[in-house]
Amino acid sequence: MRLKNALALIIATTIAAAALSGCGGKTETAAPQEQPAAEATAVETAPIEETEEAPAPANSGTVTVSLPKTEESKAEPLQILETGIDLVETSLSTDTAYIRYYAKIYNPNKNTAASFPKVQIIVENPDGTVLATGDQVGMSCMPEDSIALTSQISVPAGQINDETQISFNVSSSKMIAAQNFNIPRSTDFEITGVSEQATAYSTEITGKITNHFSEEVGTVNITAVLKNEGTVVKAFNTFVSDLTPEGTQAFSISTYGDIPEHDTIEVSAQSW
Repeated sequence: MRLKNALALIIATTIAAAALSGCGGKTETAAPQEQPAAEATAVETAPIEETEEAPAPANSGTVTVSLPKTEESKAEPLQILETGIDLVETSLSTDTAYIRYYAKIYNPNKNTAASFPKVQIIVENPDGTVLATGDQVGMSCMPEDSIALTSQISVPAGQINDETQISFNVSSSKMIAAQNFNIPRSTDFEITGVSEQATAYSTEITGKITNHFSEEVGTVNITAVLKNEGTVVKAFNTFVSDLTPEGTQAFSISTYGDIPEHDTIEVSAQSW
């Protein structure tokens, strides 16, 4: 079974007039006298004029200050430069296949580093059914630097076909001013002596890595990307530890089973 590369969110103020009432009196010796009728007094009711609300005084107790944008708030999003997948069918399970995926992430900012960059893969059929999703999180991506992230997810083998779509997203948990982020760049690691060694059961990419960063790096993630005529066909990785400044270590990146035809091997490293 083969899986093709494809594309893969709401409202009369009532004025009550008070009643005015008078009370009369009488004596026993005088006959009641008829009182003249009270003269009616006309009362004019002047219309209530609407007045505009007075403007707030210049010093009203509220001050608005526009703050300059920080480097973090002005940061551009991370970019995906290239991706690749490799569908691996295993004889250990007839209903599950595995997709090994890879994405190269680039940070276009000049002064802002990405903390915990993440690449997400989504596998879905044309009807919108999501078959699988997964993600891989790195440690950092320095300004104008790129890193390689690779991992593996399982998919139901019986539901994937030539129309299955795969898409990638990239994000970062936080963008940080680079001067506050003392982390190696990928270019601080030098890769030399790369070769491919095939055995009966596996293929190994071997070589050496040298640390040109000013401090010891506790863990380094090394990724090998195989390409055929410029297309990524497979990616896999390994780790080395305690790489001292200007120190060099040998590495071996192994993958088992058959590997796709390829004509190029690219190896990169990043602090982990």
